[in-house]
Amino acid sequence: TYTPTAKDGYKFDHWEDNYPDNPYLYTVTADTILRAVFVAADFPVTVRSANDMQGSVNPTVTNEDHTFKTSMSIQAVPETGYVFSHWTGKSGATIPGLPSSFTYIIEAVDTTFTAHFVPNKFYLNVLSSNPDWGTASPASGDQTFGTTITLSATPKLGYKFTDWSDGNSNSSRSYTIGASNATITANFAKADFPLTVNNDGHGTTTPAGRNEYEYQSTVNITATPSTGYEFSHWQNGDINPSVSYYVVADDSIYTAYF
Repeated sequence: TYTPTAKDGYKFDHWEDNYPDNPYLYTVTADTILRAVFVAADFPVTVRSANDMQGSVNPTVTNEDHTFKTSMSIQAVPETGYVFSHWTGKSGATIPGLPSSFTYIIEAVDTTFTAHFVPNKFYLNVLSSNPDWGTASPASGDQTFGTTITLSATPKLGYKFTDWSDGNSNSSRSYTIGASNATITANFAKADFPLTVNNDGHGTTTPAGRNEYEYQSTVNITATPSTGYEFSHWQNGDINPSVSYYVVADDSIYTAYF
């Protein structure tokens, strides 16, 4: 009885006289040479993605037989917003140093390659339309794709937030990081503040009553006495009936006395 034993990666195929059985029960009747023929064996290969939403693999195979010592090209392809991270093997352990694309020479083992992907980082530039009028946060920098951050716009005294460059009008709002570098700008404008112009009842003023005016603008105010009266002064002591008021970031009152 003759029993051929294959080495790792190979399998017995047949005897040279085409006898297929192993072991071979042979009756010796003369000088004889028996040759066992071996061929490369097939071994299962699995290639897969750990998360199909983050990336795919090429080829995608599950326990597909490949012949020992032949080669196959394997590639990990990230989806938009993700990057390849690493491969793990059948045991789940990381395979160090293995790039996203490589050629695998079939080994005499059941092999699994699992591609892992992670969200990419993109630069978010957070700006103020005028740093003297207001600030925007957080600071510009790298942000992780798909995450949601809070943007905040804070106007300085005398100014107001109007909107963000994407049209959002909330000074504090959520922003989801997209798959590209981006710039978002907080827009500010001068705020309006109330000015009330009164009189003591013996004349009129132009303008009169309570009105709002843009911060740092100039309002021309004129006091006109009624018949029989003359202008005396404004509440701040100014005796000129026509004055210019510089709008400040406050609720202001101007009163004319006759």
